Amino acid sequence: MPKQMAPRLRQELAGLSSPPAKEPLTHRDFRHPICDMAPDRRHGECSIHFVMAFTTVRSNRSREAPSAEARHLRGIERRSTAASAGLDMNESWRKALLVCGILSSLLYGAMIGAIGSEGYSRISQTPSELTAIGAPARSLWMQLGAVYTVLVTAFGWGVWKSAGRNRALRIVGDLLVAYGSLGLLWPFAPMHQREVLAAGGGTLSDTMHVVLASATVLLMFVAMGVAARAFGKRFRLYSIASIVVLVAFGALTFWDAPRVQANLPTPWIGLWERINISVFLLWVVVLATVLLRGGSVRSGQPGAMRWTA
Repeated sequence: MPKQMAPRLRQELAGLSSPPAKEPLTHRDFRHPICDMAPDRRHGECSIHFVMAFTTVRSNRSREAPSAEARHLRGIERRSTAASAGLDMNESWRKALLVCGILSSLLYGAMIGAIGSEGYSRISQTPSELTAIGAPARSLWMQLGAVYTVLVTAFGWGVWKSAGRNRALRIVGDLLVAYGSLGLLWPFAPMHQREVLAAGGGTLSDTMHVVLASATVLLMFVAMGVAARAFGKRFRLYSIASIVVLVAFGALTFWDAPRVQANLPTPWIGLWERINISVFLLWVVVLATVLLRGGSVRSGQPGAMRWTA
């Protein structure tokens, strides 16, 4: 009995030590994960056509996704570039308008310093007498005065565009635009020469000339006063000092004005008035320079700006 069981025991032990033989692999062993989603109705198995179609669509989408994202990013980049170009253009225009202020002061300074005629004295006669009816320099002054009107009006617009949320500076821009716009009326309000005025030949245009001159001076004073509030301490002190000079020499000019109409000697009236004009022209240059300098003007308290230069 033991001899008969020995071979069987050895076979059982051999079966335990060696792995069972595997069956041959078939297509059922390579089942795709999506087979559970779309089994073939005929065989209960996943259709190879469906697997191939799904894989192709998924592959195409994976290739198209980066392309769509790239198009989106390129669109953002184009819009950003366009916006940046628009900002640069606006900034260029703002600076160009501010430069007009500097050019206007240089032009008018040259006008009161260089234009003259035979027998005319820049020390004892006012610039307005260069534009008097019958004055030899009237035509030249009118032409250059039109250019000055355009430049200083453009400067006022540039100040307004530079104001941002600064209400005081916006008011300054409005005042400067109004000041420049008065230049459109000057050709219709010429004064007569001293001899004519002394003889009683004054007309409505002489009255209009005085009214326009008064309105011009008033706008100058108000613009400088409001600008003193729009900036910090240094510019405020500078504006106040300029206003004091204007008041002082304006009083001297006003004191001698009746002598012009009476054709009496006015030894210094031309100098007094040119000092007044020059003070305002210099103030315009300083204001334009402050607004042009990047980082020199920064936002301070609401309604105020500081001159940190």
